[in-house]
Amino acid sequence: EYECPVCKCVCRAAVFHDACTKLFCELCWNKVYGQKEECPVCRQGGEIQPSNRDRVKIMNLKIKCPNGCCATFPLVDKRSHLRICPHRKVRCQDCGGAIGLHLMPQHQIECEAKSLICKICGERVLAKQMHTHLEANAGMHISALLDKISEMEANSQKQTQALQERIEKLEEEVQELRAGGVDMNPLTAPEVLDFT
Repeated sequence: EYECPVCKCVCRAAVFHDACTKLFCELCWNKVYGQKEECPVCRQGGEIQPSNRDRVKIMNLKIKCPNGCCATFPLVDKRSHLRICPHRKVRCQDCGGAIGLHLMPQHQIECEAKSLICKICGERVLAKQMHTHLEANAGMHISALLDKISEMEANSQKQTQALQERIEKLEEEVQELRAGGVDMNPLTAPEVLDFT
């Protein structure tokens, strides 16, 4: 009833030919038939008029979301729904593909164009090629890991040495305090016992 014979879609900005009242999209009529006054359906002369009554009916037609979500809404609300639709298409930053928003979390895991930083050498590698990268650079990676282990051992030795020096210093301070006759037990110190 509301299908444009030119584009085969629901008429947008519906116009009708007054001889047969057949509806067309205003844009389709202007593009295909221009200023002709003869209707291509009934082949009669006449004028093209805006069909305001049909335009209102068309805009209130219930439609299903073209993205495939379960929403139905009046055609007039299509644009606003498409802005918030959970199935709307968004661009993947890695591959550039248009992916449904609801599918994006899984796509980000599986995207073949996703790149990762190799934790061993720091090189950026496509996720799908990481295994090959690790195998192809095994010797270099082992060498890099050995360097990291050596660095960690050196840091560990420095920290152990610093802790050992601190322990020795604390032990010296304790001995000095004992030699000076200071009672280090807070419960038996003379200050605590002298409560008169």
